Amino acid sequence: MAVILMALGLTIIFGLLDVINMAHGECYALGAYLAVSLLAAGVSFWVCLAAVPLVAAAVGYAAERSLIQRVFHSRDRHTLTLLLTFGVALAALSGVLLAPVYSVFPTMGKDFILLAFSVVIVGGMGSIKGAVIAGLVLTQIQSISSLYISPVWSDPLVFGIMVLFLMLRPQGLAGRLGHG
Repeated sequence: MAVILMALGLTIIFGLLDVINMAHGECYALGAYLAVSLLAAGVSFWVCLAAVPLVAAAVGYAAERSLIQRVFHSRDRHTLTLLLTFGVALAALSGVLLAPVYSVFPTMGKDFILLAFSVVIVGGMGSIKGAVIAGLVLTQIQSISSLYISPVWSDPLVFGIMVLFLMLRPQGLAGRLGHG
């Protein structure tokens, strides 16, 4: 589920804005760090689940607002800011969901973002439906394959599937390459 949330944030930002958020993994790490900090302070997981995406969205709002003012002059800046902020909140929510299960470390977003980008590419860049389907399929392939082959090969397997899609069906499962 966390991979799908990450991929949804990426695909919403790309599909509507034609921007690839290369800092999306760091937003995921921010969510994980905030969750671990709050959990260590005695805050319940359910409160973290609601609060962390809001805090990350506020941080994302401040950062993205300055970016939008510099880069996007001719579009509705308020809508762009809200979309980017929503994508950041989804990434932070992924971090909250996985923080209690996985190790939290400074470069954790780098590894997770590669899987999320694979999901977006296989699903069809800019397609919400494709991101959900590809997220479900690729995570299942990754999980099941680790039963039969060494788990260190599950990521290369997913990347291999992504490369096959790029070669054979570059528009992805849902056939969308952005809004043009």
